[in-house]
Amino acid sequence: MGRRWPRGLNVLGLVGCLVLVIALPLASVGIGLAVFAVGAVDRAVALARR
Repeated sequence: MGRRWPRGLNVLGLVGCLVLVIALPLASVGIGLAVFAVGAVDRAVALARR
């Protein structure tokens, strides 16, 4: 199965995300990382219980 989108579009999306992180206040980035970490732990626990 081929690529759905060109690789350049993926790179553009990554660059956009990095620019957004740089533009956000540090507290917002920290809270976002904390929420991500809670979600990752929750998923790991859910998969371990299966």
